[in-house]
Amino acid sequence: MNLRRPHYLLLVLQLSLALVGCGADTEKLPVSPPPAVPQVQLSALPREVELGLSSVLSWSSTGAEHCTASGDWSGPRSAAGSESVQPAEGLRVYRLRCDGAGGSGEAMVEVLALAPPPPEPVPTVQLSAAASQVEVGGSTPLSWSSTDARTCTASGGWSGSREPSGQQLVQPAQGANHYVLRCDGERGSATASVEVTGVVSPPPEPPAPTVRLNATPPQVEVGAPSLLSWSSTDARSCTASGGWSGSRSAVGNESVQPQEGNNRYRLRCDGDGGSAEAVVEVLGVLTPPPEPPPEAAELEFKRIGDLEAGCCQTTSP
Repeated sequence: MNLRRPHYLLLVLQLSLALVGCGADTEKLPVSPPPAVPQVQLSALPREVELGLSSVLSWSSTGAEHCTASGDWSGPRSAAGSESVQPAEGLRVYRLRCDGAGGSGEAMVEVLALAPPPPEPVPTVQLSAAASQVEVGGSTPLSWSSTDARTCTASGGWSGSREPSGQQLVQPAQGANHYVLRCDGERGSATASVEVTGVVSPPPEPPAPTVRLNATPPQVEVGAPSLLSWSSTDARSCTASGGWSGSRSAVGNESVQPQEGNNRYRLRCDGDGGSAEAVVEVLGVLTPPPEPPPEAAELEFKRIGDLEAGCCQTTSP
């Protein structure tokens, strides 16, 4: 052991000198920084969706070697990328952890999934007319009502925008008039129609004529006059017959001389509405002989008596 000690000391000395020399070189080399901690960014678009629809998750990272999803998604992911997800109803949390030489980084994002609102009901509309037939120039009210409609539009016999419910007077033209109303809402449209016929009324029937005929006086002596008076309405012509004849005016008077007995005077008047007739009777009477004076009557009676006495007397031989 003693024989080898000088060699051992020499070896230690050489090794020390080598280490001192290496230390001098080491101080001149740069020192490398430690690896950076991974950074992760995660976003969702949109962050609020209707249930059953999708949201797109997008992420990126630095200093990461691999990433892992957790929460409402799972499994390995690349260091950067995007993915469409369909979140269940409610608030959903998506996490992403990325690991690298410097450690690990994590990011999270929330997505709210809402149930869709109940569907809007389909619109309905009703349209009616107070009268199905109207004289041309007259009017009738149209009434309508609708449900679940935002706007209504008239067409056909009327036009323009209308309120969802209301009433309006219309004047139909001659013939069939179609009035249409369409109402639109969130879930479609509804249409209603009504028909009103415009008719031309026939001209009114002309009034029937009337006639009146009077005689003053109604009884006269043969040869004496009686005055006939007449009047009529709605007549264009009048004709006399019976105890008189010929055309007469619609209104007038005339003197007649009745014969003995009943004398009938007729007057017929004609117009656009027909005819009318009136009759009047005038009695013609004979004039009685004049009464003899009293003296003459007595002499006449005496003469008659004498005649009667003379015819009955008998002469003796």
